[in-house]
Amino acid sequence: MKTKKALLILVCIILTGGIHAQEVVAPAGNFFQGNGKSISWTLGELAIETFYGDDIIITQGFQQPQLTIPSSIDHLDNEFDILAYPNPASEFIQITFQNGIPENAAYVLYGFKGEQIRSGKIVHASEKISLENVEPGIYFIQIKHQSILLKTVKVIKH
Repeated sequence: MKTKKALLILVCIILTGGIHAQEVVAPAGNFFQGNGKSISWTLGELAIETFYGDDIIITQGFQQPQLTIPSSIDHLDNEFDILAYPNPASEFIQITFQNGIPENAAYVLYGFKGEQIRSGKIVHASEKISLENVEPGIYFIQIKHQSILLKTVKVIKH
C-alpha cells in the first residue's frame, strides 16, 4: 500500500513537470558594486523591513508587488503638530505648526528622485511653500528643526 502511494505521488510529480523552487519574475533589477560595497535590487519585491538614517531610507525584502509611500511621516516623538495642505496642490503648500513653531525651523523640497528643488526657513507658524516653476508630479517636503527631521510630507503637484 505504501509503495502504491509513493508511486502515485512520483507519477503526479513527473506529470506536473517536476518540482520547482520559488522564483521571481521581475520586470527590472540590477547589481552594483564599488568601494567595497554592493547593492542589488529587483523590482516587484515585498518589503519586510525598513531602515531610516539621516539622509537615507533603505527597504529590504522579497517579492515587492508595489511600493506604498504614505502621505506623511512624523519623525521621532516631537511635540510639534504639523499640518501640510492642500494636497494635491497646484500653486503652494501651506505648512502650519499647530502648537508653536521651533526656532530655526526649515524645509527642503525634494523631487521624486531625491534631487533638491528648493529650501527655506520657516519663520511663521503658518508658512506657504511656493510650487511655482515646479513641474506636475510627486515631491517630498522635509520639515526640520535645526538638524532634526520633524516630518516628511509627500506632495502631489497638479
